[in-house]
Amino acid sequence: MLARGPAVLLMMLLAFLAFAMPARAPGQSNERAVFVANNGNLEGSVTAFRVNADGSLAFVNRVITGTRPTTNDPCPGCNPNEISLTPDGKYLATGHASTNNPIEQITVYEVALDGSVAQIGAFPVPGTPMDVLWIDGRYLAALRTDPSPDKLVVYRFDPAGPSLTEVEAEDIGTLCTYLAIHPTREYLYVNDSGSGRVIRAFAIAADGTLTLIDSEPTGNYYGLELALTHDGTKLYAAGGITSVVLGFVVGPDGGLAPMVGSPFPESGDSPSNVFASSDDAYLLVGHGTDATLRSAAIDPVTGNLAYTGAVFDVGLQGTLGDVASLDDIVFVTDNSSAIDGLTGIYSFHLGPDGSFAPNGSIQATGGVAPRSVAVWKPSIIGIDEESGTSRMVLGAFPNPARDQLRIVYRIARPGLVTVDLLDVSGRKVRRLVAEPLGAGDHTVTWDGLNDRGRAAPAGVYFARIRSEGGEATQRVILLQ
Repeated sequence: MLARGPAVLLMMLLAFLAFAMPARAPGQSNERAVFVANNGNLEGSVTAFRVNADGSLAFVNRVITGTRPTTNDPCPGCNPNEISLTPDGKYLATGHASTNNPIEQITVYEVALDGSVAQIGAFPVPGTPMDVLWIDGRYLAALRTDPSPDKLVVYRFDPAGPSLTEVEAEDIGTLCTYLAIHPTREYLYVNDSGSGRVIRAFAIAADGTLTLIDSEPTGNYYGLELALTHDGTKLYAAGGITSVVLGFVVGPDGGLAPMVGSPFPESGDSPSNVFASSDDAYLLVGHGTDATLRSAAIDPVTGNLAYTGAVFDVGLQGTLGDVASLDDIVFVTDNSSAIDGLTGIYSFHLGPDGSFAPNGSIQATGGVAPRSVAVWKPSIIGIDEESGTSRMVLGAFPNPARDQLRIVYRIARPGLVTVDLLDVSGRKVRRLVAEPLGAGDHTVTWDGLNDRGRAAPAGVYFARIRSEGGEATQRVILLQ
């Protein structure tokens, strides 16, 4: 069975086909993109950047969500605290924490082909939405600081209105400020750094409702920002002033178990941000007290961390806003110009040894206090038969997958086509297609077996399409 069922696959496929229609301008960025929530007290905004081939950033546009003359004035659109992008790259959402308003706000934006964003809805909500996270294109999860206890809320989003309708609210404790979602979109994780000190895991139903499946204690340590590896087998939590990073093994049922060796001592002060590199080789850790970015090698079997010694100092205490990665690029925001006069977002090339090499100088966002980051890479890639250059005509769904992977691809003219699954070393695992095909859209399913009919091990693979016009690959993940 597919990881999320045929209905979700059909929705994703329809979204792909709708995007492929040349008449539709909005939908998702054609190129790699980065979006930054600027968490200003007097002005809130979101900035969009295009990621150039060399990893540097090119400003696309900025949308102001709210302004006020003083912090005594209500401004629901100020202080966008967290930012999230739908899996298909079509919509952004920000949760706002303007602190003195009786009603706070969740803002939704649409992303265009050029990566620019446009606000399409501002929705008042009770309490402060400290974090927001898209479950899929229909449902948005939010952590809301209602009068105690905090609540985990799921909203149904309808772009036709647009509207945001609450479908469920779960009482979850205190100081619950961060969300994380499993790569299959089946499980949602919530921190509780208050008196409960646990990380809760919820199973997500097709209608967006939640079922608590695990509540894993963090002991004497805080569990702040959460990060899952891209293969869905490990979860890490930043320990804040307890100066550790916590590690958990994620089971096939979404439950958590502490890693042997966890908690892992920190080499910096007060880890506040964690993010797994795109290949799951490194955990990228941002720190609050010393405002440093550091990398730690992830043991692929145990998940244990070994710090590499690589470090980048953003500057003043508390000015490191967020950390994220895209391919072999690492992004980190600097949210204050104090002392060094710099504010904005840095881009680094992540070396095979975990080192950071700058891709140009810091890039200004144009907004106040750059904080949270959302990254985007087109998940549908392929071949332009005329030029041989990259084009969005190959996709794999769901990705990650548990048992079966549907590969959708388009060829511009008739000819011989091969579709292969390769392992990370480039060796062929399974040949799925090797025949002449007509122009147009085609699909093929990989059942997770190799050419000898045996189950391929869980891990990272590459779907490769070749035709007379060239070749392209799509990174895919097979789970246990």
